[in-house]
Amino acid sequence: MKRIAACGLWGIIALAGQTKLPDGPGKDSVLKICNDCHAVEVLQGVGKSKEGWAATVDDMVAKGATGSDEEVQQIVEYLARNFGKVNINTATMTDLKEKLDLPVKEAQAILDYRQEHGSFKSWADLKKVPDVDLARLEAKKGKITF
Repeated sequence: MKRIAACGLWGIIALAGQTKLPDGPGKDSVLKICNDCHAVEVLQGVGKSKEGWAATVDDMVAKGATGSDEEVQQIVEYLARNFGKVNINTATMTDLKEKLDLPVKEAQAILDYRQEHGSFKSWADLKKVPDVDLARLEAKKGKITF
């Protein structure tokens, strides 16, 4: 069993009682494990990549509360899906389509450009991708990291 210190996310997780968490797989694990230590705070705006949430949960593991390996993974997936950012340099087709709500053509254009030109360093680089609706990307700016 891994140990999860819910206190490691102090002030981050919005929990039952005041702010409703989005429904979906992993919500029960978040409520079960994280609710013991966390004040009800707003999670939106924290925005970490899946790797960032995994590091945060690993930090929790080092500090306290108990949960199974499966629950730990569910928490990471839930947080990344609902409160995460997409790393445009490591995102898969699925990430781009589902997390950024991009059409297949635009997601593929980003993947192709990245493969041909390397990692994006900034928004200026991302704006160079042909066949991408820049207004759509701009609207998702808060969900994208480099």
